[in-house]
Amino acid sequence: MARNLDKLAEYEMFDSSILPQLQKMVMENWSPDKIRKAFAPLMQARMVQMALGDAKSPNTMKAVKDILDRHEGTAVQRVDNVTTYAKMDKRELAALALQKLRDSGLISVDGKVVKRIDSEDDEDTE
Repeated sequence: MARNLDKLAEYEMFDSSILPQLQKMVMENWSPDKIRKAFAPLMQARMVQMALGDAKSPNTMKAVKDILDRHEGTAVQRVDNVTTYAKMDKRELAALALQKLRDSGLISVDGKVVKRIDSEDDEDTE
């Protein structure tokens, strides 16, 4: 019973404060992205409040940190990008290219050209 009363009180708060703002935004033809950005701080505050309310959970601080990271952005992390193609030898690269051509339907299984690619740029320049 108490849980239902809490949900009712929460809905009444939503109905009196958030719903009129949302209706105004829709009537003014705001984009969904703009509406989301307008409500993001409120939703993040509510998520932090809910996480702190469940302080018995061992993941409470992690949840709060994740929420704040999403709001404020995480620190830039440098990652060394090493492509797998650089590690492949010529035979592996050729096999991969052949498989991609087969998958795209440009060549048949036996290696014959099925579909010719004619550039539209070549037709325009003639």
